[in-house]
Amino acid sequence: MPAFNMIKFKQTPFIDLYKRTFEKHGLKMKSYVAVQKKLLVLIYALWKNNATYDIDYKNKYTRELEQALPLGLASTEATLTNAV
Repeated sequence: MPAFNMIKFKQTPFIDLYKRTFEKHGLKMKSYVAVQKKLLVLIYALWKNNATYDIDYKNKYTRELEQALPLGLASTEATLTNAV
């Protein structure tokens, strides 16, 4: 049920995963299982590190990286980070 809610309320990292996996094989339930796994891994990591969920974490990390690196390297690193 939590995976359904992540898709219903359009949580960006989860909706991207759902769309990508649904386009790959065309099975909704298989895509929901992928979202469930990602959600469980995220919950475990948050619990283990005693952290809170931040939907904008990846964007904040990219901005910090751009500020820390020289101009030419920042854009290259940001695209590599987004590709992974």
